[in-house]
Amino acid sequence: MKRTCRDCGKGELVGGRERVHYTDSGLPNVWLDNVEVRRCPVCKEHVVIILAVEHLHRAIELAAIASDGHESARINLRMSGRKWQVLA
Repeated sequence: MKRTCRDCGKGELVGGRERVHYTDSGLPNVWLDNVEVRRCPVCKEHVVIILAVEHLHRAIELAAIASDGHESARINLRMSGRKWQVLA
């Protein structure tokens, strides 16, 4: 199924998996691996597809707690199947 870019209306979105800096958590140090990203070759905009957002936020919460409150501690997560896993 072809997906046209919503921003420019000209480009066909091309999908792939990438590492994404996830700032929607409110934390500056969360990185997600193996996330689906669709990019427009015309206007260069991109769409990040995140599955299981509730589970992701719970995994971020648990990883933040495990970091003993160190705000600078980097949190790395990877989507595996339908679950988010914390990477060491």
